[in-house]
Amino acid sequence: MQLEKLHLLEKKALNLRKEYFIIFLLIATTAISYWQLKNNDFINLDDPQYITENLRVKAGLTVESVKWAFASTQAHNWHPLTWLSHMLDVQLFGLNAGWHHVTNLILHLANTILLFLVFYRMTKGLWQSALVAALFALHPLHVESVAWASERKDVLSALFWILTIGAYSYYTERRALWRYLLTLLFFTLGIMSKPMVVTLPFVLILMDYWPLGRFQLPSPKLADQEKSTKPAKRKRKGKKISKSEIIETSQKQRTTEPTNLWSRLAELVREKIPFFIVSAISCVITVVAQKDAIYSVSELPLGYRVSNAIVSYAHYLIKMILPVNLSVFYLQLGQTPAWQVFAAVVLLIFVTIPVIITTRKYKYLAVGWFWYLGTLFPVIGIMQVGDQSMADRYTYIPLIGIFIMIAWGIGALSNGWRNQKLILGVISGMTLAAFSFGTWTEVRHWQNSETLFTQALAADAKNPRAHSLLAKALSQKDHIDEAIQHYEEALRIHPHTHDSEFHKDFGRLLAAKGDMGAAASHFRIALQINPHDTQAREFLEMNTAIRGISTDAVAYYRKALQTNPSNPYAHYLLGEALAKHGQSEEALAHLKEALRIKPDIVEAHNGIGIILASKGRLSEAIGHFSEALKIKPDFTEASNNLRVALAQQKMRH
Repeated sequence: MQLEKLHLLEKKALNLRKEYFIIFLLIATTAISYWQLKNNDFINLDDPQYITENLRVKAGLTVESVKWAFASTQAHNWHPLTWLSHMLDVQLFGLNAGWHHVTNLILHLANTILLFLVFYRMTKGLWQSALVAALFALHPLHVESVAWASERKDVLSALFWILTIGAYSYYTERRALWRYLLTLLFFTLGIMSKPMVVTLPFVLILMDYWPLGRFQLPSPKLADQEKSTKPAKRKRKGKKISKSEIIETSQKQRTTEPTNLWSRLAELVREKIPFFIVSAISCVITVVAQKDAIYSVSELPLGYRVSNAIVSYAHYLIKMILPVNLSVFYLQLGQTPAWQVFAAVVLLIFVTIPVIITTRKYKYLAVGWFWYLGTLFPVIGIMQVGDQSMADRYTYIPLIGIFIMIAWGIGALSNGWRNQKLILGVISGMTLAAFSFGTWTEVRHWQNSETLFTQALAADAKNPRAHSLLAKALSQKDHIDEAIQHYEEALRIHPHTHDSEFHKDFGRLLAAKGDMGAAASHFRIALQINPHDTQAREFLEMNTAIRGISTDAVAYYRKALQTNPSNPYAHYLLGEALAKHGQSEEALAHLKEALRIKPDIVEAHNGIGIILASKGRLSEAIGHFSEALKIKPDFTEASNNLRVALAQQKMRH
């Protein structure tokens, strides 16, 4: 007896060492694959709206910003915890992009380790759970969720998703109220991070089927044996209950449950009614938040949406196997070719039928497959939000289902092989090494806006969205001619774009080149698309003086201010005009007034810095140049001016 206990202790110690070793490998390989993130910058897609130009987020954690986080539906989502996490990053690190990315990486690492531990606890499959976690950690399709600062909602919601499953598993071992409430709390926090978590109650039912085995019905013989067990053995007041007693109690509970499978399913669904209620509330809030972004059936017919959804399910599987030509934006291609829809249907049927047929023997296949299909459904495009046909970030949670199928399936498939462990180890190692290299390469593409959208064009040279976003990135670095070429190419591919920001930005560049007529034309188109765009209206009214200000510009802007004294851009442009005419004191007054009304006009900070530097007030000038760069880190002119001012200040001392 003593020897058996010793062997059992040795086995537990060995398993514990294996767990620690696996966790170490997961952390090390993931950190190495993603470590370049610390040098990456923000990008000009969503990051300004979420972080760099969001005044509430830039204020950090204040009472007002916290209230705003819970009340706001900005970016067409209600996700207060995501806003709070961005605010916390700004509070701790300012607008240092590297640390914002490192936070995402830390959350991704936490998700990876939790995924391993939760599945190992539920299934007792050490190496299968490790493989699921490793595929999740290193797959290149997940780079977008980690490397994009604005996609904090992905990694944060996944953290609470996995914690919910872990807490639910803990609850099923002994159904105590506080364990149930803990599970519901984690689920609610996940919903408050990203509404895509609404499918989690259905996944919990899948977990009931496998690996938790709550669908399993005991045999009558077992029931009779358990009924004869004395209750005193189950309850020992004041003493700790052993794990074997917990299992025994769970078995006894199952003997009193309905013997009909459908009744059992109904009971498991009823158990999750509070979860479904939270999901329903989240769906209503999300529809309200996204009402202006959801495409109507007249804009995007239902037939196209269904076709695109079917093809996207197949495309995600293909990219899971062969993750090449990844892009931050996959273009809507119009009507999906019939042959693609047919091929996708065949592929989905080819997987679904064997999964259903073998459900009793290989439960994990059904769980993994329906996890994938179900968790992708909210973002598959039936309710279309945005212009993308699909997105890598949508796979962050759904692909876990496919990884479950792979991890447990390859073991069953290879039963009877000679040197099975060696062969599977080599295949798994080579696959993970390839994915790790792919992730490392993909992270480099996220270095900045220019590298990201250059890669998007390498994946699809006819992507007008990638052309316009690259043009915007180039214009921010003052590569005006190259930027104009990309805007023109975007228009050539898609002449009737309905993006007001596109026409407004293009108009500003044309004005910068002195082509005022073409600039005015694009400002007018922007206003036709969005009549409420006050900035486009102001640019249209003032386009004759965006650059190369004429002698009557001062009178023009004074008149504009008489009409609207609170127009920050009129104050800014009047300040520039006055500065060009040598009236520096009045110019300063108007530039400062522009900043009082709208504190994030970086050009006004730069203009004030130039005037102050010319007056020898270098410390004040340096402050304004620095503030401009804090708001817009890639503002080349302010960066050059700051460098000159610092050099002059150093010479003085």
